Amino acid sequence: MPYTRRRRPRPARAAANAVRHTSSGKEGGAFTVDLSWESDTVRIAVIDQGGESSPVFQSLAAHFPDNDAESGRGLLLVGVLADDYGTYGDSHSRVVWAVFRQRPTAPTHIQCAS
Repeated sequence: MPYTRRRRPRPARAAANAVRHTSSGKEGGAFTVDLSWESDTVRIAVIDQGGESSPVFQSLAAHFPDNDAESGRGLLLVGVLADDYGTYGDSHSRVVWAVFRQRPTAPTHIQCAS
């Protein structure tokens, strides 16, 4: 799947999560968004000041019972759309990262050799 409007990496959304869910959102808080790319791969990492709880990547099946919630889908979407993702760190500093690889588009026609 190529990068499309639905699948493209969204660093602004990741940054908003750092402010909302970690100590980075407190007065004087800070966070860093690291965006790197090489060839067909984009990597996003958000480094924040940690917090009381750890990020949780949920499966679609685990999320469906609460499908009326107005928030809480950020890491769910990362888990569905990213090719690889994870988190590491502790309550003082945490990194949430995701990798997106562009996939070749399907050919519009196929030629057969005779």
